[in-house]
Amino acid sequence: MPDDLDHDGYNELLELALGLSPVPPSAGGLPSVNVKGGHLTVTITKIPGVTYEVQSKGTLLPAQADAFNAASTTVRDNFLITAAPGRFVRVKVTAAP
Repeated sequence: MPDDLDHDGYNELLELALGLSPVPPSAGGLPSVNVKGGHLTVTITKIPGVTYEVQSKGTLLPAQADAFNAASTTVRDNFLITAAPGRFVRVKVTAAP
């Protein structure tokens, strides 16, 4: 993985975006995903200089029509987990211009 000088599997931008230290290796520290009101939710503490995009989908199988959807930083999946079991949430971070 590029820019992972401490070899913990997280690149430096992701570590900084999530409030982790880029050195020494980070064990965990990723945002937790919870169920609130029947929806998957994730809480992120934003820092300046980073753009966050929370995405959700129903399958991780390749070449499926249900690709990750950009859900904005509202960080709540649009589907009730009882109506759509097997939901996945991820956070995409990029350096802000």
